[in-house]
Amino acid sequence: MYDDMALGYDVTAVALGMDALERSVQKGSGALDTEGLVPIYIGGDAIVPRNYSNWEMVEDELDSLSQRIEDCPILSRRQFLEALVRSLRSAIKVFRGDETSFSYRLQNLVGVPASPADEEVIAQLHEEIDGALARRNFIRGSLAQRIDAWQHSNFIPVDKLENTIYCRRRRCKELPKGCSMSAIFEWPWY
Repeated sequence: MYDDMALGYDVTAVALGMDALERSVQKGSGALDTEGLVPIYIGGDAIVPRNYSNWEMVEDELDSLSQRIEDCPILSRRQFLEALVRSLRSAIKVFRGDETSFSYRLQNLVGVPASPADEEVIAQLHEEIDGALARRNFIRGSLAQRIDAWQHSNFIPVDKLENTIYCRRRRCKELPKGCSMSAIFEWPWY
């Protein structure tokens, strides 16, 4: 009999196990960098990550999950779970170092259709980003360098992330009605 809660638990445990395997194999220098496959997980020990020693073990478990997903009676949920497993399979290819195009990663990891971008739209977006960075006083360097500097200025260290989320949530609850949301986003967050 189909159990959606158990299946959701298992898919999450597999993803957390994949994250742990990739981190142990690459030691912070791989495709995940410092962000991870599961960049934000504040469930504590609610879900125990699977313990994998190789990618074949993960693939076997994904095969088993795929069979269970076929029994999902709700079409939209089944399609969501199928896309999630497809994304995890694609991540394995990236983690192994298999040759994958940007288009493949976009479609299979993220689930976004890949199509050529309009150069005019890209130029307009560059101008908007440039203006936003300038308003925040990021004016030195190339656009890529200024984006990088802005990202690092807002980076929350991994060891402070969970506490930061809880503090922001508590701060939201303490705000008086009608208070500006900007009060929540004052830096530093930790």
